[in-house]
Amino acid sequence: MQTGNVLKWSRQERPISPASLNLPAPGRRPMFDRNRCRSMEPRETISEEQSGVALPTLPPWMRPVMPYAPDRRARMLEHMARARTQPQATVAQPPAQSPFASVTAILGDAFGYAVLFGIIALLFQSRIPLYVGAFVFLADGPRIESALGAIGIRFEPDTIGPDIIKSSVFWFGWIALLVSIRDAVPAWLAP
Repeated sequence: MQTGNVLKWSRQERPISPASLNLPAPGRRPMFDRNRCRSMEPRETISEEQSGVALPTLPPWMRPVMPYAPDRRARMLEHMARARTQPQATVAQPPAQSPFASVTAILGDAFGYAVLFGIIALLFQSRIPLYVGAFVFLADGPRIESALGAIGIRFEPDTIGPDIIKSSVFWFGWIALLVSIRDAVPAWLAP
């Protein structure tokens, strides 16, 4: 139905537009064109003489400096064979203590800390120095390593594992210290 230059469409005569169909964008629609599904054949290259345009040259860092020596592969394989037969360098292990010696050292340290912080606790007539001594004793990094070494757990050097273990023990000891001295805090300091 055309009236003058204006087109009027009734509901039944309205054309179907791609927007009303909710189709993907034209570049993303599936194409069933057989010409698009052809094999990857190499294109013919156009030389400078045919095109009349000078082709760009490679930058200096991409140009081959010199051709490879003919015996390069043989030398490389010979070097790899020599490197494979040489003994690999290993990390020097500290001299291993017997488990009895390490347990004796740990118990000696525990006794020393108990005596030292026990004397301080008697002087101040408080339990807090004993708690602080236990925290200092348990959160000591080398002591943690020697205790775990006594039961057969070795840390690899320059890895994150030892730091995670030591910091976990430190924070556990710190929280236990704070919980244990909660009752000994003065009233004006307590929240």
